Amino acid sequence: MFSVFGVLYGAMNIEFFSPTGFSGVNEVESIIVEEFKAMDMVVYSSQGSDNMTLGYTSITDGPSPPNWNTTIENRYLEVWWDNYYVPDVGTVGRVFQIRDTERRSFLGIPYFVAVELLDITIEGEHIGPYFLRSHLVPYGGFTQAKIEAKGTYLKASIILKANGTDTLIQSWDNNVLEYVISYEIDFNAMKPSTWQLVGRLLTFQEIDLGLPGELNRILCYIIGVGVSVCVALLILALVTSVIPLISGWRSD
Repeated sequence: MFSVFGVLYGAMNIEFFSPTGFSGVNEVESIIVEEFKAMDMVVYSSQGSDNMTLGYTSITDGPSPPNWNTTIENRYLEVWWDNYYVPDVGTVGRVFQIRDTERRSFLGIPYFVAVELLDITIEGEHIGPYFLRSHLVPYGGFTQAKIEAKGTYLKASIILKANGTDTLIQSWDNNVLEYVISYEIDFNAMKPSTWQLVGRLLTFQEIDLGLPGELNRILCYIIGVGVSVCVALLILALVTSVIPLISGWRSD
C-alpha cells in the first residue's frame, strides 16, 4: 500500500506542492509591466496580451490565442468574449468574462468547465461576473479602460483596449478588442489534499503527473488500478481477521 503512495508522490508534478509554475519576466512581459505601472494598476506575477474577436477564448492550444495553463490540476485563467445568456438581464447578449476554468476528461475525452466566473470591476465601478456593452458605455469614448477581476484562487488586472483608431464602444460593436493582462494564482489554496488525489485515482479521474498527454492518462489509470487493488486487499484482510473473532465469541 505504502509503495503505491511512494510511486504516486514520486511521479507527481512538483508544482502540486510549490508555487513555481511560471518563468521569469521576458522582454515583452517587461513592456506589459511598465504599461500597468503607468496606469497605476496592480502588477501580478504573470503577464500576457492578445487581440480578440467575438467568440474568443484563451484556452485554445497554440501561440494565438495564448494558452495559460496553470499546470496545477489542469486549471486555466480563461479570457472569454462571446454571446451568452445573462441571468440578471434574462436575454442572450455579448458578454466579456474572466473565468477560472478546469480541463477534465471522461473516458479519455477532454472537455472544459468554468469552475468560477471572476468578479469584475471597471474603473473602480463594481460590475459582477457578466461584463456587458452597457457597462462599457460610460467609458466608450476612451481608447482603453482599467479592469480588475477577483475569484477564490485567481486575481487579475486587465487593460481593455480599442482596436486601431476606434474607441472602445466602436471596437465592441465591431467585434474586435485588444487586452493586456497581469494575473496571479493562489497555488497554496489550490493544492489538493492527499485524500483528494487518492479519491480521484480510485474513481479513475486523470490528475497531472507532469507527463505528456496519453502517458499521463495511462499512468493515472495504472496507479488507480493499483490503489483500488490495495484498498480491496486491505478491506479483505480486515474482514477475514474480524470474522473469526465474531464467530468465536460466546456470551455467558
